[in-house]
Amino acid sequence: MSDTKKNLREKVNSYFNAWFNGLLKKRKHSAKTITLSHKNIYILPSKFGLAYLFVNLLVYVLGINYQNNLVIMFSYLMLSFLLVNFIVAFINLYNLNITLSHTSAGYQNTGYHAQFHLNNRDGTTSLEIEGENIQSKFIDAIDNQLFKLNIQINVSKRGVHILPRIKLLSRYPFGLVTTWSYFVSEVQTYIYPTPLSYSIHQVTKAELEFENDSRKTTAASENYQGVRPYIEGDKVNRISWKHYAKHQVLATKDFSAGSSNEYEFNLNTVPGNLEQKLQHLSYLITHAEQESLRYSLVLPNSKVDLNSGKNHMTECLERLSDV
Repeated sequence: MSDTKKNLREKVNSYFNAWFNGLLKKRKHSAKTITLSHKNIYILPSKFGLAYLFVNLLVYVLGINYQNNLVIMFSYLMLSFLLVNFIVAFINLYNLNITLSHTSAGYQNTGYHAQFHLNNRDGTTSLEIEGENIQSKFIDAIDNQLFKLNIQINVSKRGVHILPRIKLLSRYPFGLVTTWSYFVSEVQTYIYPTPLSYSIHQVTKAELEFENDSRKTTAASENYQGVRPYIEGDKVNRISWKHYAKHQVLATKDFSAGSSNEYEFNLNTVPGNLEQKLQHLSYLITHAEQESLRYSLVLPNSKVDLNSGKNHMTECLERLSDV
């Protein structure tokens, strides 16, 4: 029942966010760069401001009851002070420029980063940044100089993510009013499976020498790719008995006639459930790129051809995220 309620709550939140973001886009909150103006700035009394209004009302009633003009004038002065706060608060955010510079892909449980550029030729004071899955940030002052703001978005689900709605607010100057606006973006960023190493697929040259004579080991190690789960019908002399003694799992040594610097990573040849398989492949791809090796990726519904380089690694990790 709790899972059902959680799923229902997530669906309702997702529907509300989509509806609310649609409204904000119509009010010029969605663009790579937005400038705050009267069309997209909102002001209301804060909790402190509501308490201030309540006290002001009591003062006014007190002046009416006792027919004291001085007390009534004081209540008018208090109300005027609040109205001035509305004007100053609006000016504080007016002409603030917000630009989404770029986003950086991340991994599960660590999230990803987004960088914003902010500036205001008239100056902005006491700005707060809030949003879903975002740790709130406080900026003391923004001027005409470009201010770089890095935000970490904490998400745990792999795949493509859209940047959450960003809320910019200020309670300047005296905390009596809250002034805020939104930044809505449709930029998509990938969350990759977290790299997870595993020892059963890593056999050292010393272990091969322990099981074979020196001459055969030298020839085999040049084309050795690792070990894979044992399949019925594999030759007995290809079984890695050393790993069986350590892990109590039958595994077969995998050799290739190709270059020892070229590897094929296949989803079906790594152990574990689907998520573990993806994490293992994420580790292998990242490690192979660090070692400047050429590698390909084979998935159930797609394949990435043999290559190397940062763009190749990015393509492989994105394919893993989409599985």
